[in-house]
Amino acid sequence: MLNNLHLVSKWGCDGSSGRSLYKQVFTAFQQSDSDLFMTCLVPLQLYALSENDGKRIFLWQNPRPSSTRYCRVVKLEFIKETAEVIRMEKAKMEKQMKELLPSEVEIPDLPHVTVHHDLCMTMIDGKTCNALTNTNSAQKCNTCGATPANMNDIDEVEKN
Repeated sequence: MLNNLHLVSKWGCDGSSGRSLYKQVFTAFQQSDSDLFMTCLVPLQLYALSENDGKRIFLWQNPRPSSTRYCRVVKLEFIKETAEVIRMEKAKMEKQMKELLPSEVEIPDLPHVTVHHDLCMTMIDGKTCNALTNTNSAQKCNTCGATPANMNDIDEVEKN
């Protein structure tokens, strides 16, 4: 019976800065609606493991994982996207994911269902990637640290 399920989701964060100010009055004088920072989540697939051979039995797959159709906002803040804000948000989300308990679902006349949540931070842009890898230049490789000057020297790249 399929009563032990896994929901795989992707999550990420992004900011939007420099937009037009609107005539919204804020109580805190340093806040404005020109800077937004959002954390969101998209479910990708729901599966169960076969009791016979341990293979995945897919019950549902997101038909358009890059679409905004299933994208859900986890948090929306009026704050400027900075490297520090990105690192703090990642740390908060990782803490919450560690504390996340499986969801228990009760459906009349059916066995008890448990859904385990597997979340992967894959929805990131270049600014987020650079902030999380402490890469201070957009021209520097955030995996190996090579600069454009190093790219033609494989020995130099392999040292890093």
